Amino acid sequence: MIDDARILGNHKEAGNNNDDIYNEDGSGVTTFYSDEEAALSGHDDGGVLQIGSFYSAGGLRAWLAYLRRKWFKRKRLLWLLAVVLVFLLLVAIILLATLPSGNSSGASSPAPPVGAGYVRAQRGAVATENGLCSDIGTTIMRDLGGNAVDAAVASCLCIGVLNSFSSGIGGGGVLLLHTKEGHSELIDFREVAPSAASQDMYRDRPVEASRTGGLSVAVPGELAGLEYAWQQHGSGHVAWKDLVMPSAQLARNFTVPALLAKWIADTPEIVVDPGLRSVYAPDGVRKKEGDTVSNPRLADTLALVAENGASAFYSRTSSLAQQLVADIQQAGGIITADDLHNYLHNGTVKVRTPVKGFYRGLEVLSAGPPFGGACVVMALNLLEAYNLPLLGPTAQAYHWVAEALAFAYADRMGLADPQFADLHNLTHAMLSKEHAGRLRRRLRADKTFPYTHYEDMVNLIFGSKVLSPSTGVVLNSQMDDFSIPGRANAYDLPPSEANFIRPGKRPLSSMSPSIVLKDGEVYLIVGASGGSRIITGTLQTFLNVVDYRQGLWKAVSRPRVHHQLLPTDVYTETGFAQDIIRELAQRGHQMGRKEEIAVVQAVLVESKQADDENAATRVLHAVSDPRKHGRPAGF
Repeated sequence: MIDDARILGNHKEAGNNNDDIYNEDGSGVTTFYSDEEAALSGHDDGGVLQIGSFYSAGGLRAWLAYLRRKWFKRKRLLWLLAVVLVFLLLVAIILLATLPSGNSSGASSPAPPVGAGYVRAQRGAVATENGLCSDIGTTIMRDLGGNAVDAAVASCLCIGVLNSFSSGIGGGGVLLLHTKEGHSELIDFREVAPSAASQDMYRDRPVEASRTGGLSVAVPGELAGLEYAWQQHGSGHVAWKDLVMPSAQLARNFTVPALLAKWIADTPEIVVDPGLRSVYAPDGVRKKEGDTVSNPRLADTLALVAENGASAFYSRTSSLAQQLVADIQQAGGIITADDLHNYLHNGTVKVRTPVKGFYRGLEVLSAGPPFGGACVVMALNLLEAYNLPLLGPTAQAYHWVAEALAFAYADRMGLADPQFADLHNLTHAMLSKEHAGRLRRRLRADKTFPYTHYEDMVNLIFGSKVLSPSTGVVLNSQMDDFSIPGRANAYDLPPSEANFIRPGKRPLSSMSPSIVLKDGEVYLIVGASGGSRIITGTLQTFLNVVDYRQGLWKAVSRPRVHHQLLPTDVYTETGFAQDIIRELAQRGHQMGRKEEIAVVQAVLVESKQADDENAATRVLHAVSDPRKHGRPAGF
């Protein structure tokens, strides 16, 4: 998290068919915060000086040392920018960078748990699902004079190298920002369907065709979106090359972290796809935690992008783009060089207005269609009338949460890419407190109802399971996020006509990066990954902080409940209280169990009065969800 700009980001990861968070559309989150004057100093806690202990002395470490020397004398400018970033193969990143004034206050986080993903800082912090990537983001802000957008770009690219099963330049994303002047903006660089795609393209094909292989690949947007965000909102002090090259160096030689090792072991396609096998199972032996991995093709790809910008990846005349298209088509895909070219050069990156809601005096900004932020706001509108602070995290409170989610997911079925459907009336209703009041009259404190009662008129590990041999890029499987007539997707979400495939269309997403303002100042940033369970993770982290006054670490790590209307089960995580499960069942809920429900990264800005009564200090709390073994960094 950064004290001069706040950014929250979410990545959407490609998952598998298991019943855990990493199914088909997982993700991760990164949080940043830095203050006004963070030129290179002696700080080494949670910073880049730890990088050498993770990787060899050359490569990445040498490049970052060069950058530190280059920018040693540069003084950081004051920024106030809140941003939420979500990437679609893929992974979620949360960024917070700001040094606001005012007297926001909130629930204090406890002392950092030993070995847990928590950092308490004053001038800057970054929370990602991998500690090295948190260090890189911190370096960009603290040592190079960068702001939160700069840090987001660098950290996102790093996650794409280290956690390629869930993130990378073969996917897409969304970025939500809020400036010091009060301007809010959503940058949408979601993947889109190829020009040759059609509603019936999977007819008479096996279910796996939309989830695995070249035909599941949508046109990636991540690099186009990252470059646009850097051009429009970067600090202007850090060159594009300096943001990309650390990850290029990293791709040449890195140590397998625990989470990557898990998915290498659990993904059958690792030894089937030639590209994946060459990187993660050379000679047929799968890499394990602590082993060294080299992806020289990806390193070369990132180096070209560092020198020539995103056009090296997208332009139809680029040899890199031509090789990527050839690999996709060889795997059975239909993406063309024109599809890539048009994404970058025909305005496919979209700037949108965020959706907005209010809850107990707080302002909530989130990502509207085709993303899931309207569902978060709708659920909050439904819950605001209930005295959750008095109830606490009890069976009654979780019953209300499950019922609110059921209504929100019912309305979600009508959402789609706003360029292909008129969503004005539906979105307006979902954000309306009056609409929530009408629905609330249909709820009971002591019982739930059949799914038809909630109807209202108003993606995968290692993505497609294809790694481009020419470029080293793991390709997304986002075509499965579209609705296919007569077929539920990998998350058992039923088909919706509004979300049927069209050329150039964005598939519906549950990504809900959110920025919460208190008295106009950034107070809380929440980003989650985990497919359809992203909305759940975002909502319950918010409720844990705001209504239950829990410290951020507890708010993120507490076991969750999930209900998406269809299937009709209410799921709880491992470790959820058995007495609450029994009481929910007594209300008629059909209970199920998930090992994990969403992965969250979050930042809380806590204001404290200094000894000087005219001065206020801020404590930055950054948390990386223990469900994905992340580690934040701070200074």
